[in-house]
Amino acid sequence: MPLRRCVAAVTRCRICFRSVTLLATAVLWVWSASSSSGAEYTVERLPLPFSDTLYSPLKKPWLAINNNGQVAASGSHLGGWRFSSGEATLLPGTSPEYSWSGAFGLDSAGNIVGGNFYLPGGFGVLRTAVIWNAGGGVTTLGLHDGWNSVGYAINESGQVVGGSDPWGYEWSQAIYGTLSFASHAFLYDQGTFHDLGSLGGYYSVAYDVNDSGRIVGMSTIGAPSEFFEFQGPTRAAYSDGGTFQDLNSLIGPSTWTLDGATAVNESGEITGWGTVDGQVRAFLYDAGTVHDVGVLPGFDWSIGRGINASGDVVGYAATGELHYYYLNATGDDRAFLYRNGTLHDLNSLIDPASGWVLRGATDINDSGQIVAWGTLDGHEHLGTPFVHLLLLTPVPEPSGLMLGGAGLAALLCFTGMRWRRDQIAAASEITRVRDQSA
Repeated sequence: MPLRRCVAAVTRCRICFRSVTLLATAVLWVWSASSSSGAEYTVERLPLPFSDTLYSPLKKPWLAINNNGQVAASGSHLGGWRFSSGEATLLPGTSPEYSWSGAFGLDSAGNIVGGNFYLPGGFGVLRTAVIWNAGGGVTTLGLHDGWNSVGYAINESGQVVGGSDPWGYEWSQAIYGTLSFASHAFLYDQGTFHDLGSLGGYYSVAYDVNDSGRIVGMSTIGAPSEFFEFQGPTRAAYSDGGTFQDLNSLIGPSTWTLDGATAVNESGEITGWGTVDGQVRAFLYDAGTVHDVGVLPGFDWSIGRGINASGDVVGYAATGELHYYYLNATGDDRAFLYRNGTLHDLNSLIDPASGWVLRGATDINDSGQIVAWGTLDGHEHLGTPFVHLLLLTPVPEPSGLMLGGAGLAALLCFTGMRWRRDQIAAASEITRVRDQSA
């Protein structure tokens, strides 16, 4: 081997050896950090360009995440937002009048469904369901039978589900936790609204739809006794085509009463909330069987809000009064994860030294990423904490990190042996050249 090539080979191997050493050190550091804290999830604050809103249990944010990690989010006084690749984009209104947005669901391409609204003064809120297209631009879905509309979910076929009402209070339910006395669930498909009806009451709403077209939501089963009374009984509702049906009809005789359904995965598994043994609890429905998600210790009730392909459920437990059909509360709240038959306080799965208090979670994707909201120790205004929109990402399993580390170790060993071989070859070449020159 010529002397110049020997020197170049040694230099290349030295650089490679150092690079592999640094990479192996980084892997071992990540594994060591995750092991020492016991954290299963990292917590990332979604980057709003202004201060987050003040925390209130009656004004919970609404977040959705797709399998690409893109997020749609809304909250009181926040407007509608798209989060993608570390950037936040405020979703535009469709006109100077309809200038305020709310985002509630998205598909795998990043098309976001929600609504735009305005308050013209006096009684009522006017709004219309829209789709913010992933490639730019806004598609207005219009009115459902002359009623206002808001979309909550969109599937891969572009089908949208949501709710509509005469004055716009279905929208207010998502933002402020209040309801109108009348609303009807709808399916929007290929430019046409389809009324999903109700289970006998004035009020129904569709919260989710999967790619097979199964729709889930809730409905009242009787008229309220007063014009603005909303405490009448509700039932979880579903549709596999046609109008809403009672989900309780699929479970047979049971101690459960399924009161509302909020999310459905591609296998048809459903989560929401129901009543059993006199307590409201989150449930997981699977092919006619109801699994009790449970309630976190110290809390009064729970609700499931999101479900992924593995059947993992996220939501929140709370204390106090179940306010306006259980989507909001009057007391304290905490986020949970139900996984493999076990209920976890999500706060027990993050670094306890982070300072975060996870208040609620509304969606989980097939990679296990969770969108949630929470408060941060010391971040408050006049004693009231600010609420932050958060993305939780699973920490890689130690076994996976160790496997990667083993591969790096083998590469490190190979690189080191090659470096040593080229060193010996270079030394021999230098000796030969010197002997020839002597």
